[in-house]
Amino acid sequence: MSAHALRRLILRLRRRLHLAEGATATEYAIMLALIVLGSMGVIGSIGSKFRVLYTMIAEAVGGTI
Repeated sequence: MSAHALRRLILRLRRRLHLAEGATATEYAIMLALIVLGSMGVIGSIGSKFRVLYTMIAEAVGGTI
């Protein structure tokens, strides 16, 4: 590969890298959606475990709660 062709390749790569810097709004929206879905799953799992724990405590106390 000649020196001129190598320089052109490097310049093209730099331009492409410069244009690709930073996340776009679409990428942020996808990341936010994944975070929300993951959070919903974790909260749902924790919520059901607390419901079971609360039921066990209520039954142990005699259902007076």
